[in-house]
Amino acid sequence: MGLGFTYLFDTYPREITAEFGWTRASFSAAHASRLVALALASPLAGWATERLGPRAVLGTGLVVLGTVGLAFLRRETGVVQESRLARRASAGPTAPQ
Repeated sequence: MGLGFTYLFDTYPREITAEFGWTRASFSAAHASRLVALALASPLAGWATERLGPRAVLGTGLVVLGTVGLAFLRRETGVVQESRLARRASAGPTAPQ
């Protein structure tokens, strides 16, 4: 569901680091930690999908990530917020949160 966020990291690294005043190393560490979390959560997501079905897992993920995403979106400004809003608008109701 968060695959679009991966493309954001690859597309806008200069803009994101400049906006938040991060170094390239801290930006890369954040990206790496996200990938580690994804790798750790993938077996659980696979198990839940096999046991409960994709509709239940994706529906739950949509609600959880949407709620958390909106909570964090209230704190963001600039290019990160604009890119997330554009991604959600372009994908319509199926947009990952």
